[in-house]
Amino acid sequence: MQRIADATDGQVTESDFRPANDEEDDAGERIFPWTRMNEEQKASQDRAFDAMMQEPLEGHGPSHVIKTIHAILGNRVTKRHGLYYLDGRRVSLVMLIRKTNRHLIARGLKPLAYPGILRPDDLEA
Repeated sequence: MQRIADATDGQVTESDFRPANDEEDDAGERIFPWTRMNEEQKASQDRAFDAMMQEPLEGHGPSHVIKTIHAILGNRVTKRHGLYYLDGRRVSLVMLIRKTNRHLIARGLKPLAYPGILRPDDLEA
């Protein structure tokens, strides 16, 4: 104990290692000052973690491409069971992007970049 007091220039002494008012927790364990602090910190961290787990995950929700498709084609586009439909007919995502790009180009806007589809840079050349 003396080594601790010497190492901390007397800031930590034997009295720091005695339970506050000889308190005991529900299990009959002695409550030390650092025990209560750690339990309070743990409870605070648990609450923060629970709140974080309620937040939506990053990256979830429609991508920029899907948002643009819906903005241009509106409710002509639907999705059921993971499949896309345009005007009630099943289509691929590539087909939806091509259709959207035709509308964007007609309006003088840059088309969507997507693998296997004309890139916006190709139009500028």
